[in-house]
Amino acid sequence: MSRQLPEKPNLEYLKKQAKELLRSMRQGKLADAQHMLANDYGFATWAKLKSHVEALGFSPAEALKAAVCDSDAARVREVLQRYPDLRKKIDDPLPDYGFGEHALFAAVQRSDHATIDVLLRAGANMEANRVVGRRLRSAVIRAWWSF
Repeated sequence: MSRQLPEKPNLEYLKKQAKELLRSMRQGKLADAQHMLANDYGFATWAKLKSHVEALGFSPAEALKAAVCDSDAARVREVLQRYPDLRKKIDDPLPDYGFGEHALFAAVQRSDHATIDVLLRAGANMEANRVVGRRLRSAVIRAWWSF
């Protein structure tokens, strides 16, 4: 069975759906019901579904930060497609992240090869921050060699 999220999904409603699903199951835990519900909506995990729903209320930069921090390359690509102007700001510091680091730096910190690739293809610049540029370039190269 495949469900489609409503236009404005509500996390509380999804939690209620998971509890209803749990009641209809002969055995299992809430986490099992949440996982099944997430799969029905096309997400690998409840955490990814939850993060997606929460990100719908974010600004474009906040949505990018959430997707990068979740190591969700597909969602990073989706955010960049949904907000084309974000590509021009891809090297700007992420909101409320570290000491002004940008998305590529956050992906490298997570050794997230898929997200690194998406960001580089979208125009992220390894030299965007002169202070960390050389270290970042080395980290990206190390991440790719370990892939």
